[in-house]
This record gives sequence, C-alpha cells and structure tokens, in this order.
Amino acid sequence: MAWLSTDAFLSLNGVDFHCTVEDAAYDLVIAVTTGELADVPGIADRLRKLAPEHG
Repeated sequence: MAWLSTDAFLSLNGVDFHCTVEDAAYDLVIAVTTGELADVPGIADRLRKLAPEHG
C-alpha cells in the first residue's frame, strides 16, 4: 500500500515508475517503515534512483 500510494502520487506529478525493479522498491519501503531510512533527503535520493529517467 505504501508503494502504491507513492507511485500514484508521483505519477500524478509526472514521474513514472512503471519499469522500476520491484526488489529495489520493496527494499526502500522496508527501509522507511523500519526506520532504517528516516531522513527526507535520503528517501528522495532513493526515489530518484528508482525513476527510470533518473537511473
């Protein structure tokens, strides 16, 4: 649910994660939910790396 919400929000803002590797997306969601990754700049950086156009 967390990833779907993120994907929907970013899709509405012009970012397409259609080709994202599911394992990387899963790892990001788990890192955020467990508190391993809690800083917004770090989360944003990981999201940028998942976006195909930012590879």
